[in-house]
Amino acid sequence: MASTYGFRAYVVEAYPNMFKDNKPLLSHSSSNVRARIVSLLEAVHSMSTQEFKPKESTDGEPRQPTATLTVGDPAILRDDFIHLVVEAGIVGSHTHATKIGETPQELSDRSAEAAHMFAFLFSQRDDSKFVVIAQTINGRDPMRRLISLLHRTGIELRNHKLAQDKAERAAAREAKMTVPKVNKRVRLAFKWRQASDSQYLQEILGSAKSVSAVFKGHRSSSRGGADVISRTLTISLRETQQNEAGGTIAKLWERRQRAGEAITKGDGVSELAAVLEQQELVYEGEADHYDDASLRVVAENGARATIAVDSLREIFTYPVHEGSPSPWYFYTKVSERLPAIAREADVQIANINPTEVKDWLAD
Repeated sequence: MASTYGFRAYVVEAYPNMFKDNKPLLSHSSSNVRARIVSLLEAVHSMSTQEFKPKESTDGEPRQPTATLTVGDPAILRDDFIHLVVEAGIVGSHTHATKIGETPQELSDRSAEAAHMFAFLFSQRDDSKFVVIAQTINGRDPMRRLISLLHRTGIELRNHKLAQDKAERAAAREAKMTVPKVNKRVRLAFKWRQASDSQYLQEILGSAKSVSAVFKGHRSSSRGGADVISRTLTISLRETQQNEAGGTIAKLWERRQRAGEAITKGDGVSELAAVLEQQELVYEGEADHYDDASLRVVAENGARATIAVDSLREIFTYPVHEGSPSPWYFYTKVSERLPAIAREADVQIANINPTEVKDWLAD
């Protein structure tokens, strides 16, 4: 149900070096992990703009564009709250920039970056989980690129320290001095998932003007690219009982995703079709030719959201405003949802005071 500007919440855990055979590290507000995350953010800030170059195209399709990321200076507003601005763009996404009365500026070889506010919120008790709030613009946020950059930078810093350790030991041997012990250098690996909010889902479904069930069938692209839609079946759930049935499926999908269950698009087709058959909205077997299913919700204000079996991304993109918000306005909207998000994620974090944020950033 997102506006042009919105936000998403992510639950994050940090691991030593890799996920396999390791347990997540404690990352509360006074932990060593929190301090290392601040150091990582400061390191990527000092590196200026970073590029994410795509792989070479091998199938004749156009090459994916080069993405860029510029990380601002992290502002430590509280021990448990770090504010950050991350600018993200794509090289060539805008051909030129215009201003009335001036000559257009060529941008085809540049990346026009948009600024996204981020908040890192750490638990006030011994906990391995922390929450990251990411501002969205037109339904997009650079969370994946930011985590990728933190991973990459952590490896580079660890390797640099290992090289320094090796040189120090070699120098000590040559000088016939005591050789320092081998330090175990650890970099942080982050596992993250989008937070869910059952209360918010209930609010959306309860205030929906209309709900539609959408089935899609796909076929392989003749050019070797992504599959294309070959057929679509849309069914309006007009009656109260039908809407309730759609809501039951939506909550089931959300609950499974929150529990980390392995579910497929085929499962979604079967489950939604079974509910619609009970309502006599489709006949038995009518959905067998489709491989994707979703619920499309339209609110009274015209906002739209799609609830899919394999993605929480859109439904839990919280609206902020159509216009670019100030930090005060942004965090006012965040603070309205944060307690419910933290409660469902079982993370004990303090809420945000938007006025304090405005005063801190002004100072």
